[in-house]
Amino acid sequence: MTSKRDFLAQHSLFHELYDEELDDLVAITEEREYAEGGVVAYQRDIADSLYIVRTGHLLALSVNQVGEIVTQDKKHYMAGQFFGDAWLFTPETHPATVKAVRPSRVLIIKGDDFRKFEEKHKIPIEYLGFTGQAQDEALRSRLFLKERQYTPLQLQPDELVEWQSRRTPYILLLEAIFPFFLGVVIPALLLYLFAVFLPASSITLRVIVASIPAIIGLALMGFYYLDWSNDHFLITNRYLVHSEFSLRTFTTSVDKVPIEQVQSVEVEKPNFLMNMLNVGSARITTAAQNRILRFDYIDDPQKVKDTLNQMQRRGQELNFGREQTAMRESVEGYFALPPSFKKVEEPKVEDGEGKPPLPWWQRAWQSIREEARRIFSLRLEEGNIITYRKHPIVLLTAWRWPLMVVLFLFAFNWVANMFSLEARWLWLLEGPFFILILFWMLWQFLDWDNDLFQVSDRYVMDIDRLPFGFGESRKQAELGNIQNVSAVRPSLLATIFNFGNVQIETAGAAANITFENVYNPTRVQNEIFVRRDAFQRQQALNARKQQRREYSILLDVYKQALEQGRIPTRTPEGDLQPYLQDLPEDEPSLFNEYNQPS
Repeated sequence: MTSKRDFLAQHSLFHELYDEELDDLVAITEEREYAEGGVVAYQRDIADSLYIVRTGHLLALSVNQVGEIVTQDKKHYMAGQFFGDAWLFTPETHPATVKAVRPSRVLIIKGDDFRKFEEKHKIPIEYLGFTGQAQDEALRSRLFLKERQYTPLQLQPDELVEWQSRRTPYILLLEAIFPFFLGVVIPALLLYLFAVFLPASSITLRVIVASIPAIIGLALMGFYYLDWSNDHFLITNRYLVHSEFSLRTFTTSVDKVPIEQVQSVEVEKPNFLMNMLNVGSARITTAAQNRILRFDYIDDPQKVKDTLNQMQRRGQELNFGREQTAMRESVEGYFALPPSFKKVEEPKVEDGEGKPPLPWWQRAWQSIREEARRIFSLRLEEGNIITYRKHPIVLLTAWRWPLMVVLFLFAFNWVANMFSLEARWLWLLEGPFFILILFWMLWQFLDWDNDLFQVSDRYVMDIDRLPFGFGESRKQAELGNIQNVSAVRPSLLATIFNFGNVQIETAGAAANITFENVYNPTRVQNEIFVRRDAFQRQQALNARKQQRREYSILLDVYKQALEQGRIPTRTPEGDLQPYLQDLPEDEPSLFNEYNQPS
């Protein structure tokens, strides 16, 4: 039998991959061996993996609500065939129970692992032999999105764009009326007036006069278009996103609200014209301190409500699938049931002799680089803690006054030299100033370097320390209490250098935290949401794990009592006629009355 790597290299899904990509793909591919009758997947369990049949024969059968097998939905999977490629991007629930008809080997690639693999290698979708449905799902993911306007929103790899819109183009048309009048109508009118009243004027004069309003009008039209095109409304499978860019003030704000916090959606079309054009607003109320998110002036706002309702139904199915899967694993683990499969491990290739150690000077240089990276990095990830610092622009802004004093002293020296003043007297006068300025700049640097913002797997922390240990304040909030996170780039300078504030709203308004002037605030916002979601999932998992163990103990106790015959009968069984013999003959039997022939 060929190796797992050779099999994947020859398969239609991955035959276009390079050697390095294949090596990483093999590392995330699990091979399982199933005996005859072994269950590969249960109906209604969570489905988030790709299955490839390496050898053998699988049969998929589904049952309806009354337990009857739906024969028209049965599917056979032979060696080389696969199913579930769309589940790599959009988890669903298994539509059928899949069993091994004869001993089989199955390769399984989990969606989380594949998305990390794709994030690393950036393989174009056309080089992967996925089905049409899987390609459609993939093209809604950040991994394959071709529209660059989503890049600043920092979507997560497992986020899919379910709905997206800008404000209606009718808004742009209304804003373009005045620029069109200024850029087209007025120049034409000016040229007409020149032709009628000043026919002897030169062509150059006419063009210059007519070009001024035309250029202003075109500039205004470009301004309005850029301002309109950089605003986005998105609904992904995890968040509601509103990105607003104001070209007037050069500020950018990105609001992200988790889907599970949506409480109600109200569609507004306030007048006859908006009803006729099917334009309106979606008013979304969330659980974050009664926060209201508005998707205003969008085409067909009813789609927002329909999309959220559809995602809510899908979320309920996925939650049921996850719970069913976890419940089965809990019961099987409690009763120590053997798994229906055996993992296939390929023999490991022994590595050769290790590389020779680096020279001392290279090791020293690496240590210096690591220490410099730790001190000056604007984002540093160590273990499970991500540390953010303020942008260097903040430090330069704090240094502006000392630097101005230094420039003034240099200018003073230059003037003094012009008047032939003795240099030693200048040094005696300026020396204390230079020492004071250097200390001032050192203080500002240490104050900038000591202000840290951290995100761990449990808390967000704002640490503010004064230089030389003169004081420290620390503010922290548990990830589970975070309700909303907003990212704002408040000025033209912040937009150009991509820094701003990340505002973290918690269950109590007094405990809100702001990460000030951090680099790439949208990325920081995204990473806080990732840590928050992981924390909440772990909390829910721990609670349900204990609950499922209690259910398993209950089943165990019930089985023991049943085996001992101690569980009494709860439903009458057997022939009921002996219980009808004591009815009086002169009174009609209700049983007989309803069974008389008509």
